[in-house]
This record gives sequence, structure tokens and C-alpha cells, in this order.
Amino acid sequence: MASTSRVKLDDLLALNDEIAGLVRAGLPLDLGLRQLSSSTLGGLSVLSKRIAERVAIGASLEQALREEGDHIPAIYLAVLEAGMKSGRLAEALALVSTLARSLLELHRRVVLALVYPGLVLAFGYVLFVGIIFVFVPTLTQTYESIRMTPSFFAQCLVSLHATVHVWGPLMPVLAIVAWLVMGQLSKGYAAGSLGRLTSSRVHQFAWLPWMPPIVRNFDYAAFSQLLRLLIQHETPLPEALLIAGHATGNASLARSVENIAEDVRRGRALAETVNREHRLPPFLRAMLIMGERYQTLDSTLAQTSDVYHRRAERYVHFSRVILPVLLTVVIGGGITLCYAIGLLGPVRELLEQLASPAIERG
Repeated sequence: MASTSRVKLDDLLALNDEIAGLVRAGLPLDLGLRQLSSSTLGGLSVLSKRIAERVAIGASLEQALREEGDHIPAIYLAVLEAGMKSGRLAEALALVSTLARSLLELHRRVVLALVYPGLVLAFGYVLFVGIIFVFVPTLTQTYESIRMTPSFFAQCLVSLHATVHVWGPLMPVLAIVAWLVMGQLSKGYAAGSLGRLTSSRVHQFAWLPWMPPIVRNFDYAAFSQLLRLLIQHETPLPEALLIAGHATGNASLARSVENIAEDVRRGRALAETVNREHRLPPFLRAMLIMGERYQTLDSTLAQTSDVYHRRAERYVHFSRVILPVLLTVVIGGGITLCYAIGLLGPVRELLEQLASPAIERG
């Protein structure tokens, strides 16, 4: 029985690399996949074993993968089919590996960009809770010993101390819940029944303010690469547009290519229908029009993919190098300001109250 959960991108990459290596070497797929199953653990081991068993009893690689149902992205099957039809399966699988590795590297960079600011925020919060526990009782005792009324800031700190058992653990829990909810909401970013080939945890960060340009440019690069591959492998243009558009999981792009594919299927020129689809970015529209007009769609799509990939890399550079510094300054500065107001404020007011009688006597 095929699993209904999607294979992880890391596992899909390992499986794809194994299949590509077996195809290039001309070795039996079932033997190679059985060896992969015995040398790995978890879902990849089970998946490769099932595929090997189907191939061993006579099923083609495509049939063996299709029997997995939703466990394997349908776009992966479409790319596989296009490669087999054109006799260039190894090249098609190589592109899948390139896309998967690009996305995994993107995810690694994004996570690293968030680690340091996150640690600063977590450490600052723990330190603040600790100070509330240690400092406030001492401050309260000081006011009581000199028989003075606590100041406004001191009363605020006393209230925080009295309720720390509630908001202390609650804030981290709320932060974790918010993170999970945002991740679930971002899964709606995927579009279409074909499913996203490039699905990864990186798309769960799409709700962060600086992430949409990265994800969007990467999706356009993946679309251009896949469309070029499918055209090279003699896939009809309307079908290639649909497959490549849905493979990105970008809902806006998927709707646009659906309209374009329908118009092309009806006999309209690609340039004519692309020019009317204003949801596509201007550069992508211009390159598609130019590629059809000069019969250079293959090379034009290669250039388009390269441009969008470099744009995504620039945004990644910002998120990896500049963004952590900015977030650290903002978070660290905000924490320092809160400490200054919350701790030095009551101390200043206490010293002013202690100095008041002396001033009056003078």
C-alpha cells in the first residue's frame, strides 16, 4: 500500500541520484534500488524497496513510481516520462537533482540567517524572566524597609513578578504555536494537482517579510528550467507550460500558465497570449515572447532561469549576511532599551524619593 504522505525532498534527491547513476551505468534498477534500501534508513529505505520489488516483477520505472500515488510528486513523474520518451532520461534526472540541491542550499542559508537573531531573542527573554525573579523581590523589600510607596515602574515590575508563572512559559508557547500556524498557512502557497517538485521547508518561511522575493525568484527560475527541459524532450507546449507552472507551486504563476496553455491549445501564438497575461512578471513575459519570435525558446529560457536564479541569490545574500546583523541590532537594541526602562527606571525613581527629604531640608 502506497503512503499518502509526500516524500521528503532530501529522500527524493537521494532516490533520484541513485536512479540517475543506475541509468548512466546501464545497471539493473531493481538491484541498485535494493542496495539503496539496505544501506539507508527510514522512509527512503522503505520507498526504494517497494520500487525495486515492482521493477523486479516487470514493471517499468514509471509504473513503479506511479503506484506510489501521492507519495511521489506527479511533476517528478512528468519529468521522468519526458526524459524516457526523448531517450534523455539521465539528463532529465540531472535537472531534478540540480533543482533539489539548489532549494536545499537555499533552505540552509535561510535557516542560518535566522539562527543568531533567534538565539539573541531567546537569551534576552530568559535573562529578562530571570531578572524579574531575582531583582523584583529585592526592590520590593527595599521599598518596604524605607516605608516608601513603590513608583510606577516598580509597580509594573511587581505586577510582572506576580504573574510571571503565567506569561513566563506562555510567551514561548505562543511563539511556537504562531510559528507552526504560519508554516501551515504557507503550505497553501502550493498550487495545482500536479504538486510542487521543489517543495521544501524553505517555503514555510514565505510569510517572513524578506522571504517572498527569494521564493518568487526561485520559482520563476525553476519554471524556466523545467519548461526548457520539457520542450527539449519534445513535450507539447501547452502540456509543458502546465507541468512547469504547477511544478513551482506558485499559485499566481500556475493560474497564468493555465490561461496561456489554454490559448495555445486553441491555436493562438504564444507571444500573443503571454503579452495579455499581466500576472506574469514583465521580464518573464518579454523573454517568452522573444524566444518564440526568434525561435530561440531553448536558449532564452536558459538565460531567463539564470537571471532569476541570480536575483534569488542576491536576496539570499542579503538574508544571510546583512539581515542577521540588522535583526541582531534591532532585537539586541530593543532588549537593552527594555532593560534600561524596566530596571534603571525604578532605581532612578527610588533614588529621587530618597533624595527628596534631604533636598527639602536643605
